[in-house]
Amino acid sequence: MMINKFLNKQLNTKGFTLIELLIVIVIVGILAGVLIAVIDPVKQQNRSRNAGIKSSITKVAFAINAAKSGLGTLPDETALAIELNNISPLSSECETPATLDCAYTVAGTKLPSTCTSGSVAGLSYGDGSNDCYFGIIATGALDDGLFRVFGKKFKLNSADPSEVYVFDSSSGLYLCDYAVADATDLSSVCVLEN
Repeated sequence: MMINKFLNKQLNTKGFTLIELLIVIVIVGILAGVLIAVIDPVKQQNRSRNAGIKSSITKVAFAINAAKSGLGTLPDETALAIELNNISPLSSECETPATLDCAYTVAGTKLPSTCTSGSVAGLSYGDGSNDCYFGIIATGALDDGLFRVFGKKFKLNSADPSEVYVFDSSSGLYLCDYAVADATDLSSVCVLEN
């Protein structure tokens, strides 16, 4: 009789099973993920664009290294478009033989629509009203094989500073403020990106 009372009490107890709790947790997680994307879609889109910019810069840097391996030197401005696929050097800035300081676009990679007037290592990346461009610049003689590739980062918030990604062939990919992106030693003034 006592066992029957115990069993009846257990059967009448109300509560949630572990499976029900797990299903609710999964649904709440999915809704939270959707809500975050909906709250600030521009920020999420700019994060994605910045990842594409970093990827394009890295791919161009590896392509330059591959061209350097084949040529024995960095490609100059006249050979750049021939040696690298999917980039379009700006003809007005990329016509000087025996030098490498060129602005270019990468197929399928969007940069911010306007750039602050200025330059990185003497190469203009915008005049304040024009589209932004990627840039490649040799940091020594072409035979030295040292170069930098850069592109402007999208701001995630309107209060963020203007920044540029810079790939340095001797030390890796950095995130730099415009004012210091042409420093000799990026490791002391920029943040190394992963």
